[in-house]
Amino acid sequence: MNKQNGLEKRLKGGQRYIIKDEESGSKAIMPIMVDNGYEVEVIKVDGGILKNTKENERACDYMLVSKKEEKNAKVVSERNLSKVVCMIELKGTNREKEISHAYDQISQTIDRLPEKYINNQEYLVATIAGAQDKTLPSMITKEKRELCKKLSVKCKNKVKNIEKLVFYIQPNIRTKKACVNKKKKPFVIECHSKNGAYIPVPELLLEMIEL
Repeated sequence: MNKQNGLEKRLKGGQRYIIKDEESGSKAIMPIMVDNGYEVEVIKVDGGILKNTKENERACDYMLVSKKEEKNAKVVSERNLSKVVCMIELKGTNREKEISHAYDQISQTIDRLPEKYINNQEYLVATIAGAQDKTLPSMITKEKRELCKKLSVKCKNKVKNIEKLVFYIQPNIRTKKACVNKKKKPFVIECHSKNGAYIPVPELLLEMIEL
């Protein structure tokens, strides 16, 4: 794993990493494991590549960019995917007002980012990651619907159900293997940094979209 100016971490296939916000003290986490044949960049957005200098200017916490490794192109040739981007907001709270703010933070980030970060991706998705002791509320709001539309426009591949482009991450210590909970809306990826229940990226993100 390499660091570049403290804003970006690069991971290779098989490597594990826990995305968290130590500066804010939030307990929200997103544990990931990079799939073979891919490399992943974890980019700090808020206070990193984007600075909030104007009133009411917002940005999400991180951005995850999954790219196909050229030398391992045959490993992932079945999907023929070269780039999947995931916007990440860490929320260690179950308050609906804060979740609504998260939609706005992600939406503004997409508008403000230089095009080089989110161009030519097969899929652009967004997640709100929670903490182990916080259950994120099910919210079907105007803000969420508008965010789903914005994400779908940026996707090179057509998505049948655009609501799947926004989902939750819910750490649960009972989870033995990261999985998608389809009974909840938005869909929830259940995971944990213990017991090896890391989220395989981008495989599980793609599985969720294609369910």
